[in-house]
Amino acid sequence: MGEEKRILEEALKLDPSSKIYLSLAQLYLEDKEYDKAQEVLEHGLEFYPDSLDTILSLISIYSELNKGDKAIELVNAVFSRLKKNTVFWRLLAENIEEKGFVIPLKLLMLACKGEFISWDNIIFKGLESILGKNVSEDIHYEEIVEHLDFDQQVITPSLGEVLISQGEYEKALDVYEKLKERSESLEEKNKWQDKISEINALLRNNEKQKEVEEVSTEEQINTKEEVEAREGAQGAKEEVVEDNSEDMVDFLEELASSLEKRAE
Repeated sequence: MGEEKRILEEALKLDPSSKIYLSLAQLYLEDKEYDKAQEVLEHGLEFYPDSLDTILSLISIYSELNKGDKAIELVNAVFSRLKKNTVFWRLLAENIEEKGFVIPLKLLMLACKGEFISWDNIIFKGLESILGKNVSEDIHYEEIVEHLDFDQQVITPSLGEVLISQGEYEKALDVYEKLKERSESLEEKNKWQDKISEINALLRNNEKQKEVEEVSTEEQINTKEEVEAREGAQGAKEEVVEDNSEDMVDFLEELASSLEKRAE
């Protein structure tokens, strides 16, 4: 490989505009000579500023060398050009084989056109499709959830997320368990199992919170009863003291009167 690099280096010196810089940069990368690879690719970019292979390789190298600012600069340059080509995103979304990329790509296509869609809009449209009727944004999710038939083939991850957001953890658990049952691949089954574990954790935390609230309420009741008992005992004590004081005053008055009579 050393001999091959030497030959390519010499050839690039003889013809600086040659595209062999890409092959030389690849050899540098394989030997983890990132600084040399960067130098060669930056040289090539001067001659071929639209070379996607060069740009992507430089982005990787900048990231490897902790030159994040330069990497982001190139990323933004690429995206600003792709953003203008909405046909590219539409055709990509329509023809891509990986199903998980279809919806994100369509959303990205709309965003590139300046048509932004919120997740609320997506969820409402999905619920309208499930329910077969318009859903007002003034209606709370829990009012909609009450009318859903979970035995029909309308179980979706979005529905599960709505239920979780409304604290309907048991119903959400039912959704993801059914999604897991319908999954054909082990990867999907594991994904839904992770979600099920997450919901079970939420349920446990919810139960613990309820227990804490119940204990707190009971302690408050006990404290209130203790305070009232202490106040009652204090009041009774004060009444006894007051009664005793009155008896003593009466006794002294009678004694004074008796002495006065004797003196006469």
